[in-house]
Amino acid sequence: MPKCLELQNLFAEYLVSKSERIADKIEDQYRNRLSIYKNNFLLNGEETLAQIFPVVRMLFGVSRFFEVSKNYVESLPATLPNREEWGDEFPAFLAESLAQRQIGYVFDLAQLELYLFQAVRARAARPMKLSDLEGASAANPHFDLIPGLALLKSEFPVDELYESHVSGRIHEVENFEVKPEPRRLVIFQKDGSAVYVAIENDTFEFIQFLRAHGWNETELAKFGADNLIRHLRRCLDLGIITHG
Repeated sequence: MPKCLELQNLFAEYLVSKSERIADKIEDQYRNRLSIYKNNFLLNGEETLAQIFPVVRMLFGVSRFFEVSKNYVESLPATLPNREEWGDEFPAFLAESLAQRQIGYVFDLAQLELYLFQAVRARAARPMKLSDLEGASAANPHFDLIPGLALLKSEFPVDELYESHVSGRIHEVENFEVKPEPRRLVIFQKDGSAVYVAIENDTFEFIQFLRAHGWNETELAKFGADNLIRHLRRCLDLGIITHG
C-alpha cells in the first residue's frame, strides 16, 4: 500500500477510535498534531448531532450531550458516511445507552427529530387532492406516498414532549418522569417544512400497509370499501399521497 494512502487510513481509523495504540503506528512527525485534529473532529461531530437533535441536546444539557455524542462518533466506522447521515444510528445508540434508561422517552424524541431532519431534505412532491382521484381506481399504480414520509409508534406523548421542549416550557431535566400515553405519528414534508401529525391507530396501520405493499388491488380489498375510502380521505387530507 502506498505510504500516503496507509497514513490516510490510519488517520481515519484514529479519529473514530478510543485507542491511542493506533497513534503509535504513525510516525512522530505526524503524531504530535493528531490530538488537535481528533478534538476538532469530535467537536464537528457534536455540532452536527446538535443540529439534528436540538431537543435531545436541550434535555441532556451541553456537557452531557457532548459526552454522549463523543462516544457515538467514536463508534462510527472509519469509512464515515455523508455528514448528513451521521445521525442515522444515533437514536439506536441512545436506546442502548445508560442515558436512554434514565430518561425513558429520549429514544422516541431522538427518532422524531431524525425523521423531521430527513423529511425536510426529502424530494418535494405535489400532494394529490380528492378531485385527482375522481374516476380513478384505489389500486392505481401511479399513486404513492410522498418521499421522506416516516411513521413513529411511541408509548409516550412524544409530540407533546417535543413541543414542550421546543417552546421552552421544559428546560434541562434529570430523570424526568412521563406517564405512558401511546402516540402514533406520521412525519412528512409539507410546504418545504417537516411536520408531524398524531393519527388514529387504524390509519397508522393503513399507511404501514401502503409502505409495505403499495397499491395492490387484491390486498387493498381486504380493508373493505368503506374503510378504504375513509383511510384514503384521511391520507389525502394529510397531504401524504402523490402521483407515483
